Amino acid sequence: MISRERILEAAARVYAKHGFRGATTRLIAAEAGVNEVTLFRTFGSKGALLEAVLEENDTGDEVSPLPDPPVDPERELTEWVQTHLERIRSL
Repeated sequence: MISRERILEAAARVYAKHGFRGATTRLIAAEAGVNEVTLFRTFGSKGALLEAVLEENDTGDEVSPLPDPPVDPERELTEWVQTHLERIRSL
């Protein structure tokens, strides 16, 4: 398995267990068996890694898109991410 796939699988497990704030790049790297530099070279940021995990696990069902334009961006994004994380946790 290539590093990108291994990182995505590890990140999904760590995000599911610890949430975004608790899931450090150090934890994700350790879970994936790579170093943090590899994470950042592959994804650029912790946020971009989370986005990739969500996209990788997006089956296109029951998660509505974010409103455009946003009305309450913080609330809307928080709910959207929580919905995705709950789905990842159930995998």
